[in-house]
Amino acid sequence: MPEVEQTVSTSTIENEIGNVDLTRLNNGAHFQFMKNVNEKLTAETAMLTNSIAKDAADKLNKALEEEDRCYVISQKSLLTKRIVAEDHERDQMYMGYRSAVYGFLRSPDKAMAAAAERLWAHLTDYRISTGWQFDRETASIANLLKDCETTYAADINKLGVKAYIDALKVANEKVDELLLSRTTDRGEQVAGALRTARRASDAAYIRMVKVVNALAILHNDTAKCDAFIKFMNAEIKHYKEQVLTSKKRTDDTPKEPKEPKEPKQPEQPKDPKDPKQPEQPKPGGGDDIHLPEEPPKKPEGQ
Repeated sequence: MPEVEQTVSTSTIENEIGNVDLTRLNNGAHFQFMKNVNEKLTAETAMLTNSIAKDAADKLNKALEEEDRCYVISQKSLLTKRIVAEDHERDQMYMGYRSAVYGFLRSPDKAMAAAAERLWAHLTDYRISTGWQFDRETASIANLLKDCETTYAADINKLGVKAYIDALKVANEKVDELLLSRTTDRGEQVAGALRTARRASDAAYIRMVKVVNALAILHNDTAKCDAFIKFMNAEIKHYKEQVLTSKKRTDDTPKEPKEPKEPKQPEQPKDPKDPKQPEQPKPGGGDDIHLPEEPPKKPEGQ
């Protein structure tokens, strides 16, 4: 009895979202993938009329919101760049104040010179360095400014350097605010928060895929899953080819060291055989080493 060839409906295979290893994506790529999927899923109104699909979509959206929040916090290091910029401005104001006070130390006006000496001694007491850690410099400058606005207010006005004090205060407060903001952001970031959020997104994504694949088989006439499945498989193909494989290629690159085979070229040093030429001196019967010195010996025989 001839065997009956078994076939599988190609429509069933094609109407199914493929697999992708989300754990291999870096944080940025993972978030972008989930964002693309969520946006496309939200637009599938016909498919979302199914209560189970709607629930899966809502859970994915909620998980993505948490991942987004954690991802943004993880990128807060960008705040440090602003702190560095404001710190530089503050340093300029501080050095300007120091230079101004130092310049008045040799003032021909004795009263101004005396005021400068007191302010210089005040600066020397604090010994503030612009290379200090942000928090330490901020606190020290805040205390110095407080003294300038109270104890040394008269001397500041005498030298006319209050503009430096005002500008330094504004710059120092900006740095202080940014430092506080950064500390607050870090406080919200619990250990592994982003990793946990990613896992939640992955779980929601996997459930969504299972629901859509099931609808494509059982209720595709009403759910209209074809367009979404086509989009998903194209997106997965893109990430596999452009994102995931790039890492694999870097792993394969070590194979390039096969090039070391080139060192075989040293075979050319066959020239070293030339040193055997010294054997020619044998016709003289004398010591090979003295041959070069024979000409000078002739004068002695005369």
